[in-house]
Amino acid sequence: MEEHKQRYLHYFLQRTKISFDEFVQIIKSREAELRGSYAEKVELSSDKFVEMILLDAAFIIELLLRYHFRQLQKKDDHIFHKPYLIEDIWYDMWLLENQLPFFILEDLFALATIEIPEQHENPTIITVTYEYFKGLEVVQGNRQKFPPYTEVRVEHFLDFLRICHLPSSRNQEKQEGQQYHKGKTAPSVTDLHQAGVHFSLSKSNDLIAIEFKNRTLHIPKLKLQLETESLFRNLIAFEQRHYSENYINDYVFLIHHLVNTAKDVELLVQNGIIENWLPDKETASMLINNLSIAILSWNC
Repeated sequence: MEEHKQRYLHYFLQRTKISFDEFVQIIKSREAELRGSYAEKVELSSDKFVEMILLDAAFIIELLLRYHFRQLQKKDDHIFHKPYLIEDIWYDMWLLENQLPFFILEDLFALATIEIPEQHENPTIITVTYEYFKGLEVVQGNRQKFPPYTEVRVEHFLDFLRICHLPSSRNQEKQEGQQYHKGKTAPSVTDLHQAGVHFSLSKSNDLIAIEFKNRTLHIPKLKLQLETESLFRNLIAFEQRHYSENYINDYVFLIHHLVNTAKDVELLVQNGIIENWLPDKETASMLINNLSIAILSWNC
């Protein structure tokens, strides 16, 4: 991967027409803020730290630009012509320990010169990030949760993904989520079905917008695939460390109580609520139960 990063850095320097040394000075001017963004002290010299930030930031920006503007992809591009590398990269992009402060990406992205077709608007780092994760079907959220529509500040990619999954009506969802942490539990999907409850795919793009109305439980689509557990484990850990509002944790807590067995998964698949890309419904049930264990382990 180091070779790919160096190659993308080379293209990034060509694109911006700014020298390596000039970028070093730009990053050095924000070094204290960058170091302060990490939970643990970074044991690197100033030069090594700044070079690491530049290499990682240039690689990410070049990757996002090439994904957004396909005409920027070159025939010898070793990233986009090897799908397994793309998968490795987006796994890395949401790992809690790999997060790069978003403000430095914004600063450097603003310097990236690209030729925009007339029908396209000049993109922002928010735009290309959203399109990248949406294209990989990692997010379903609303683009209007981000600037310029809101004043929300994005800390890093994992924070970006958390924002994508937040409900539009936060106060109401928070109250509902807190009830489950006060000792109350929810019956399983199978139990509810036997009691005459119906299930319906919610029209909402907000993952957490679960609503019970007229004996019908409306649940947004949940896509289960190989990367789902990794994504939610990192979201859970990040949220528990940095937020008092536990939207993701509350959602996983509720889904865990609804889905205990393969039969529960089967009922939600039949109603179009779960889209299961895992080998079988038993694996899907196990994934959801593993996520509930992640919540308990982080609370200990």
